Amino acid sequence: MRRTQTDAKIGVSVEASQWAFGFVDLLIRNYGAGAATDVGFEIVETEPGKGDVEILKALRSFGLIQNGMDYMPPGYEYRTYLVSMIGKREELPETHVHLRVKYFSPSGEEHSDCYPVDLAQFWNRRRLGYPHLETMAREIEKIRQVLENIAAK
Repeated sequence: MRRTQTDAKIGVSVEASQWAFGFVDLLIRNYGAGAATDVGFEIVETEPGKGDVEILKALRSFGLIQNGMDYMPPGYEYRTYLVSMIGKREELPETHVHLRVKYFSPSGEEHSDCYPVDLAQFWNRRRLGYPHLETMAREIEKIRQVLENIAAK
């Protein structure tokens, strides 16, 4: 019980972007209650030579993936744009790419987890309307323009 309350747990997932429809973000987060140290990443192709070229290129370009982290506190979140799903409707996107995470918990125990970087959940995804944050940003922009027009008179 005490170990659960102090150990780190780093998870990797892909999520739809909150800001733009059709874009996918990579999310790496320490979900545990403890800090992780000596965090390292390894890109794994489940079928060598068949890994999605765009995803492999993106993962290899991230400084966090290349260099790792010395210390990742509880609740720390790394979120970045990964790829666009726009124009990828012809076939189900099979990525054949996993991201392995290795780190140490405060107890000194080494952890190694492997997560798929899978885009299948976004296949033929549709959305009606606009996200709330996007709508608010548009409305605030309209208000700014009206205030500028009033101030200019």
